[in-house]
Amino acid sequence: MIIRLILNSLIFLFTAYLFREIGLSFTIESFWWALLAAIILGTLNLFIKPLLHLISLPITILTLGLFSLIINGLLFWLMILMLRPHIDIANFWVAVLAALVYTIFSSLVAKILKK
Repeated sequence: MIIRLILNSLIFLFTAYLFREIGLSFTIESFWWALLAAIILGTLNLFIKPLLHLISLPITILTLGLFSLIINGLLFWLMILMLRPHIDIANFWVAVLAALVYTIFSSLVAKILKK
């Protein structure tokens, strides 16, 4: 679990680096803030995400699951708001995109760790 937490912190830093390279504003001050972000995002995903999915079930069904991206972006945005000014992002839509990139890389790492 500690290894996965550290890897998720590195994924945060990589995502911020990737976004800076393509011209989108997403900054993290240090590895320690990325570690705290990974802890907070994990906690939000554990406690709040299931409730949000339950509440938004009708719209998620209507959008064929695409509304889940908005929920992920909302939780990502909430985590960033908790850690400002140490972590900053341009706007909500960049947060949705960052959450998507973070989720993709985090899923890949999780699959590699299972093997």
